[in-house]
Amino acid sequence: MYPDKHKELKEALRLLNISLRGWSKTLISPNTGKSISHTAVIRVSQGHEETEWIQSEIESIINKAKEQFPEYYKAKGGTTYV
Repeated sequence: MYPDKHKELKEALRLLNISLRGWSKTLISPNTGKSISHTAVIRVSQGHEETEWIQSEIESIINKAKEQFPEYYKAKGGTTYV
């Protein structure tokens, strides 16, 4: 994850009208079978921890926002796909 990943995640969740805390509760750890904390998501998105499956979920939600709001990302000058 790179430094702007946390910003991208927050932006995607805002566009999708989902709270970070609420979204993180939907993520189930493959190791424990329990939902994870929003703090864990933040730490991964900021690059403090590396958890591959959480990184994958972050990329997935960002891509979902890019698919649903291509005009927003085009206006930003960014790509509409990853």
